[in-house]
Amino acid sequence: MLSVGQLAEGHVLFTYDVIWIENKDLHWSSRWDVYLNMDHAIPDMFHWLSLAGSAGVCVMLLGILVAAL
Repeated sequence: MLSVGQLAEGHVLFTYDVIWIENKDLHWSSRWDVYLNMDHAIPDMFHWLSLAGSAGVCVMLLGILVAAL
């Protein structure tokens, strides 16, 4: 652990450590295969709902912009 040299007061509510380990067997071109081949772990309908929600927000913001002008 590194010491900053400053004393702090109070409570630590959350902390975590990250250790990066290089995987020599994983090729750069296949790094996303784990996520792309999840065998429909997330239903396809979820993507359509996200798209519809984003389109709704865009239409709402466009309406506010038109009303302001």
